[in-house]
Amino acid sequence: MYRQTYRFLVAVLLGVSLAAGAAPSAQAYVLKSWYWLSFPVKYKWGANLAGANLSTTQQAWKTAFQSATNDWYNTPTIVAFSYDATAATEFNTYSAADNLFGKNGTTYSAATSLASKCLSFGNTYAGYSTTANQRRSTAGHELGHCLGLADSNVAQALMRTGRNRDLIYTPQQDDIDGINAKY
Repeated sequence: MYRQTYRFLVAVLLGVSLAAGAAPSAQAYVLKSWYWLSFPVKYKWGANLAGANLSTTQQAWKTAFQSATNDWYNTPTIVAFSYDATAATEFNTYSAADNLFGKNGTTYSAATSLASKCLSFGNTYAGYSTTANQRRSTAGHELGHCLGLADSNVAQALMRTGRNRDLIYTPQQDDIDGINAKY
């Protein structure tokens, strides 16, 4: 009897181990509560990025946001952004020693969860996002929040706060899966 019970338990544990090894990996994307009713999301440049006489740093951030909108557009999702000088959504910069590379705020209806406005910022403070890829990574990450993605714990995700910003600067598979799950 003991030997039969032992064999049975070994068989069950082996079966569970094999099944767990063959199971597809779980996705770790995290979704925010809001969503956009339609695409493209229209945006305008904030005061620090508008106009023709931009500093080198301001132009670098404007380029980063432009690249990030294109990066999201080029994913296999329905996501798109388009410039509209009258839009409520705004891409801008700020400067603060706050240990943040960027920040984002989205306005949405508590009743419907529909997003109506998004403010995405890159931090120009010395020492933050000093390379083109770091700025692009930060802009793409903040746009991910704008689209309704929360921070992820997947090492290779654009939405991970601790990612290597020089290497991960475009939406990755987990980010794409999150957007496709949302929309």
